[in-house]
Amino acid sequence: MSKINNISQIILKYYDVKSLLKLRKNEMNGYRYFTNNDIKTVSKIKITAQISFFN
Repeated sequence: MSKINNISQIILKYYDVKSLLKLRKNEMNGYRYFTNNDIKTVSKIKITAQISFFN
């Protein structure tokens, strides 16, 4: 996810704390995983943040 959206893991954890994104873990290996919807959500958050920054 961080490579796909060019976003740090710290920011992803922050989004989880703020309930903007739900982090899920694979019980077998402990890795986090994301759905296609999660990827779209992160993209929308980034766009919204950019718009807010420039206004």
